[in-house]
Amino acid sequence: MLNRSIRFPRPAAVRLTAPAASGRGHGMRRLLRQYRERKLLLSLADEALDFTSATHLVSASVEGDVAVLTFDDACWLTRARYAQPKLLAKLNQDRSATPVRRVRFQVRPRPTFPDNTQRRLRHPRLTATAGQVIREASRGIQDPELRRALEKLASRART
Repeated sequence: MLNRSIRFPRPAAVRLTAPAASGRGHGMRRLLRQYRERKLLLSLADEALDFTSATHLVSASVEGDVAVLTFDDACWLTRARYAQPKLLAKLNQDRSATPVRRVRFQVRPRPTFPDNTQRRLRHPRLTATAGQVIREASRGIQDPELRRALEKLASRART
């Protein structure tokens, strides 16, 4: 007897867009629709802005009839304000959703690494064993500059 309750794996696109029998799946469909809308808004805003301003555009979304554009620096936001009529025309020209009547601008800096992470990436630590191996290997090197560089590297090993 074949158990009909077992579902065979479906492709990801079908799983993400088709509602499940229990009524789930609508949230994922909504997320995909929002993703597509934001992606379209970003591409339309990129076309309406000059290249340098468009590279500093972090995100775009629509809240009702207001488009929200987020830039990583205030100077690029100011330049985009001058292009606001062009932005509105472009956003309303190529979208079939609710027309955009206003554009709201925001500044949100891009995330950066903390200083201690950058320092750790620049100067990795060597174990005492690795330092000893490098020091022993440097003794057999004929080139004096390479030998000094290896000895300097070995001196940074943990003791």
